[in-house]
Amino acid sequence: TPGTTYTLTLSATDSDGTPASTTVKVTINEAPSSGSLVVTPTKGFAFFTEFDFKAPSWVDSDLPLEYIFGQTEVMSDGFTADDSKLTPWISEQADAYYDGVLLKKGVGENFTFGAFVQVVDSYGAKGHSTQTISVEPQPLSVKQLTQLSENRTKEALAKGKSDEANQVLDATCDGLEDTTDDSRRRFLLGVGSSEGAGVRASVMANLLNTYDITAITQPNVASLLNVLVGVVNVPAEVSTQVALDAVLFLKTVLQVSAGNQSEVGVGISSTAAE
Repeated sequence: TPGTTYTLTLSATDSDGTPASTTVKVTINEAPSSGSLVVTPTKGFAFFTEFDFKAPSWVDSDLPLEYIFGQTEVMSDGFTADDSKLTPWISEQADAYYDGVLLKKGVGENFTFGAFVQVVDSYGAKGHSTQTISVEPQPLSVKQLTQLSENRTKEALAKGKSDEANQVLDATCDGLEDTTDDSRRRFLLGVGSSEGAGVRASVMANLLNTYDITAITQPNVASLLNVLVGVVNVPAEVSTQVALDAVLFLKTVLQVSAGNQSEVGVGISSTAAE
């Protein structure tokens, strides 16, 4: 039990029958606690609002602390973050904040988006906190969506921010559902459209560029694969070239991950299977 001190005793008897014993006290490490996650603003629009994440007031005696930010699934009530399903955006970092995040729309009638911070002490013990916010869709034409995605991704790549690029690409794929073009109505019927195919081709190309600057860690590569799922989730809008690129990309990522003997390979294989 974390925080509990246990006394361990070792007893022995020598060949002459003389007994001896020694004891040692061991205290089980406690996870960081007493902190929270604060996301501002609490309401905004996909692709346009930049959200700031802060993790104040976390305490632990085993310093330094590191912070992981990401998203959670939302429970069936449409309001509560499911803290059993955490998807990190980044690996551990020393900063207790993560600012300027672009998000895809939330779920349900209230467009609820679940977010979390995980706080890790120097021995690896983890505490976490969640918050839900409202992220509404911002309907765009396919042309507007494509241009905005290209510009935002180019900015992120120029700064060397693979996490920001992934967030833009994820929001782009998600935003296809809400585009305003009449021809996109076929998307909702599962038929697909040439406009949608063009957006997916653009995202796939930028995903390859993002991979080139991405450090191979479990959170980072899981984010790449999450975008890949968004690219190919409507087969009618996936061209032959994009399909080939997607297969090659997946093969490359899995091979690189498998070459890492840490938990990265195991975690990414699990994500790919899903």
